[in-house]
Amino acid sequence: MAPSSDRPSVTASALLTAFVVSYGRCFTKSEWTPGREAVLLPDSAVSALGDVERSLHHRLVSLRMQEFAHSDVTAADISVTAHQSAFLVPTSRVMRHYGLDSSDLAIAVQIVEKLVVYVTLELTRLQDELAPFGSWQQPSPPAAA
Repeated sequence: MAPSSDRPSVTASALLTAFVVSYGRCFTKSEWTPGREAVLLPDSAVSALGDVERSLHHRLVSLRMQEFAHSDVTAADISVTAHQSAFLVPTSRVMRHYGLDSSDLAIAVQIVEKLVVYVTLELTRLQDELAPFGSWQQPSPPAAA
């Protein structure tokens, strides 16, 4: 049985999942690495977004929280299709459907572009602010014994 044309391909689904997880991680505190404090983008990063962008931003962060951080069953719209290969080995394909379309993805690109500008400006501001204290240099690796 061929996948439905209105369903994303396995690759598209995997890339969309990776995007949702990566995007949400920038705004969501996580305990995934003990002893390491998460660095989050501040609320001011979102303040430059327009209403439509901000709405999608909240939707993406919510999707990440429901789908991955808390495994909320109500958010999962999963279909499983079993196939048999030429060697009669059963396989399955699990697809997540987030309700995002190409216009949402175009808006997501705009959001990411604005966030890149925000981070670049913040780095420039910090560089200027820290300039009186000298330049930071990466420490040299320890000498071989």
